[in-house]
Amino acid sequence: MAFGLFSCSDLEEMNINPDKPSPELNKYDYSRSKVSTLLRAGSTYNGAHIFQRLKSLHIDLYSQMLDEVPSGWTNTRNYFSNDGWTIDYWNIIPSWISSLNIVINQGKDDPDRVNSVAVSKIWRVYIQSQACDVFGVMPFPSYKQIVENPPYVSVQDQYLEFFTELDEAIKMIDPAKGFLNGKEDMIYEGDITKWKKFANSLRLRLALRVSEVNPSLCATQAQAAIAIINGGTMESSGDDAKCPPSNKGWGQDYNYTLLFGWGETQHMTSSFEKLVTNIGGIDWPLSVSATTKPAKIDPRAVVMFDPSSSGIWKGVTPGLHPNNVNQSPNAKTEIAILGEFIVGKPAARNISRDYDLMLYEEVCFLKAEAALRGFATGNAKTEYEAGIHVSFTRWGVSGAEAYILSNDKNTAGTSANFDDISGTGNTQLEKIITQKYISLFPDVSIEAWSDKRRLNLPRFDVLAYRDPLIFGSLPSDITDPRSFIKRVKIPNAESTNNAVEYEKGVILMGTGGDRTSTNLWWDINKNYCTSAI
Repeated sequence: MAFGLFSCSDLEEMNINPDKPSPELNKYDYSRSKVSTLLRAGSTYNGAHIFQRLKSLHIDLYSQMLDEVPSGWTNTRNYFSNDGWTIDYWNIIPSWISSLNIVINQGKDDPDRVNSVAVSKIWRVYIQSQACDVFGVMPFPSYKQIVENPPYVSVQDQYLEFFTELDEAIKMIDPAKGFLNGKEDMIYEGDITKWKKFANSLRLRLALRVSEVNPSLCATQAQAAIAIINGGTMESSGDDAKCPPSNKGWGQDYNYTLLFGWGETQHMTSSFEKLVTNIGGIDWPLSVSATTKPAKIDPRAVVMFDPSSSGIWKGVTPGLHPNNVNQSPNAKTEIAILGEFIVGKPAARNISRDYDLMLYEEVCFLKAEAALRGFATGNAKTEYEAGIHVSFTRWGVSGAEAYILSNDKNTAGTSANFDDISGTGNTQLEKIITQKYISLFPDVSIEAWSDKRRLNLPRFDVLAYRDPLIFGSLPSDITDPRSFIKRVKIPNAESTNNAVEYEKGVILMGTGGDRTSTNLWWDINKNYCTSAI
């Protein structure tokens, strides 16, 4: 008979309820793909579209690391607002945060998902802190109280939540529990111990951000970040936070390379040139041919920027009037260009270069500042020199030992020798921030802009032409922090489409309101620049 063809095990399989997954399936962390997607999106600005509009056309210009010399239409170089270039980033940040909130809420009561929740909390802080340092007061969707239209949150309250979230995440991490595999976690390949070091390093970065507005909070958070009992910060370049591009589809290659393909080449500014000229006392390398060049140069700078097509190695004046862009003596053929070490040769562009998110040398300089200013224990000189050594190695140049002993000063008056404090522009804090600035090039320029707002360091040129409506009545002085842009204005669409919450947000911004000259909470117009020129 037909039923004789079935065994007991066959019958048991037939009796499985397809709508009630087995315990084994219930243990699978279905949030893994979502976390993986958000790691890449948050690392790369989600591809070339937002990368160009926010990083290249705002952050890089405000940090004075790079300038799109060929583009006369780049009005943001003059501190004008451009909603068309910021609206997509503004809109996508709450979406990313809300997705991470879902992961946190779905896994918060599951002990097997503790590491996914911890990393989601860390990444939530990383993404929101980047946006907060651009716009300031803005929505910060909560996973504790879900609302359809998240309210604007003050910068102070965002930062307090950052510290709480990082503290909780660091304590949650459990190396004995599972996490993403190497393919899913493109930053640390599933190494949860490195994620803990990244969280502490991020905590240290954000701690120093509040150094001027709340020194006691800075000290508390810096000490907690460095504490070995909490896992400590990055210890070597092996702990670097980097993300490789996916190279899958349009806009998913290393984005500076893609910009070159569009003809939007990146060039050195005169501010950058002044910081790297003569410092360290090392001769211009004979292997690099240039018709116009400094006699002595920070050797990393010659790798970062190549001579122009006509052999000239100099920087463009920042903030040129649109009528003067790409005109002599600031023409594309006369200005040093982003180096082939980064973007590759024209016939073989480096489309797969990793994005730097946070590097060990930055941590060294953070610890150096924290020690110098008494926010945490440590040896400022040791950390400072360690950061220089690591940075020299990263850029493939030699001579670090001679460099750190040199009293030769750059145009701003800063030498590399930590013990040499002679002359203007040469305090130990100016040394630390100058070296940190160089080491952040080019991917972490947002930190350079944040240091400029926090400390007015390193020394920058004031723009040749600034938005006259906002900056016409403000100072034009390298030692006055009000001479430089403070934030990116919120897109105008918010004042129409989300008027009630937007107006509440404007009140939180305080005096100045939603303007590019309005300080963020942690920026109190402190000036540590002592350069005379």
